[in-house]
Amino acid sequence: FVGWVLFDDESNKILNNSIFENVTQDLKVRAYYKESLRKYNVIFQNEFGDIYDTQEVEYGKSAVAPKVDNIETNSHILSFDSWNNEEWKNVQKDTKVVARFKKEVRKFTVSFKVGDSKVSSVEVAYGDILQKESYPKDNLTKPSTPKYNFEFLYWDRENIRIYEDTTINAIFTK
Repeated sequence: FVGWVLFDDESNKILNNSIFENVTQDLKVRAYYKESLRKYNVIFQNEFGDIYDTQEVEYGKSAVAPKVDNIETNSHILSFDSWNNEEWKNVQKDTKVVARFKKEVRKFTVSFKVGDSKVSSVEVAYGDILQKESYPKDNLTKPSTPKYNFEFLYWDRENIRIYEDTTINAIFTK
């Protein structure tokens, strides 16, 4: 409701309320309403309830989907895949839209070193145990010095569970 207008007035000029204070003759008025589209809230969030964006959208219009970054935890990378519904493209009611993610186990690099030189590396999934059988067996030599010859003995870490990038060093005898 916007206000009162004279019944025959096509211009829809809103009447000042003081016109109704001292009415001395019949006054024909009509209520004037301005048409407006209904608006609804569209909430974009992730499955944990974190809200990316809230938009007020007119009926039948589309919201604008926000950019969604990857979520990284110690063990996984969650990559945005899609939204759980399409209701945000033709809004007809208050709508909650939830981001769907692809879940990947994080991988870490295990480097094998002889002195300062890396002889090989492997990628290992978070939490997996790197078995001794997968350690390198070639190029495990350390140059002799005038005083010593060196012979490979073992790796300084064996059968370890991987939670981060890790370096494993060769140990030699003198």
